[in-house]
Amino acid sequence: MLKDKVIFIPIRKGSKRIPNKHIRKLGEKPMIFWILDTLIDINYDIPVWIATDCLIIENLINKRYGSLVNIFHRLEKNAQDASPSIDVVTEFLDIHQKQFTPDTYFILMQATSPFLCKDDIIKLLHYIDISNANNSYISCYREKKFRWSINGESLDYDLSNKPLRFDYDGYLVETGSFYASPIKYILEKNQLLSEPVSIIETGFNSSIDIDTEYDWIMAEAYVRYKNSI
Repeated sequence: MLKDKVIFIPIRKGSKRIPNKHIRKLGEKPMIFWILDTLIDINYDIPVWIATDCLIIENLINKRYGSLVNIFHRLEKNAQDASPSIDVVTEFLDIHQKQFTPDTYFILMQATSPFLCKDDIIKLLHYIDISNANNSYISCYREKKFRWSINGESLDYDLSNKPLRFDYDGYLVETGSFYASPIKYILEKNQLLSEPVSIIETGFNSSIDIDTEYDWIMAEAYVRYKNSI
């Protein structure tokens, strides 16, 4: 059964670590275009909203995508360095809630995960549609590195029997690339996720998150690698 969905991407003009990162060119195009191009390419009939406080970003998006992408003018108070995502989400829903049913899945995606791939997005949409429950969903990447505590204790293996890396199941790390929950639970609990939460395990490229200049350099290296194969 197909369920109603809306995709919401919050971006803001202020970024101390990487100034103007959303309009800065990553490879051949501004970073914000990466996730939007992927969503448009999927061609599902799901409304896409960008929440921004930046006129330059708004104009770039309108010029490239027209009516395919909706613009929400977020308040400056909810676009600060310390502003949690839930604040702009509830700001949006306070105004546009009547457009959606309480059971509509609200899917928050991050432009700072520019390489979130089509297959992982389709996987999320598929699991939402086939589930009989109103689960929340979160993107995670499987990391296969052995962990240690600050006290020098191995967290993942016995010192007398260290497993080979390929025999180790690893652990799941939240990537931040997407979160999805029914609107009614977001408003009821004022949080993006509510139990039960289902994991959507993504590939490495979908796990790349750009938050620092070092992250940007690594992302550029990934683009060069991707273009070379």
